[in-house]
Amino acid sequence: MHDTDWLFVCGAVLFVAGTAVILPSLGRGNDELVPLGLVGIVGSVLCFGIGAWRTHKRVDWQRVEVEQRLWESGALGRAWLRIRQALSRR
Repeated sequence: MHDTDWLFVCGAVLFVAGTAVILPSLGRGNDELVPLGLVGIVGSVLCFGIGAWRTHKRVDWQRVEVEQRLWESGALGRAWLRIRQALSRR
């Protein structure tokens, strides 16, 4: 489990809780709890957004290690690394 997975779990829980508050209160015509449900849904959007941003910014240390080994292996490894990087940019 990665360090950002708890943000996605928290976002899912907040979304379900917010929806569970909003739907019954709207069904009964009682608008008193709707703001509480909206806070839960906004909180879930924030959790999902921050989790996605942190996942995007995370360094893939396994890939760094593989590229370092390729670079240090010699001319053939460096050529293979250039090909690999060109393919990953597409």
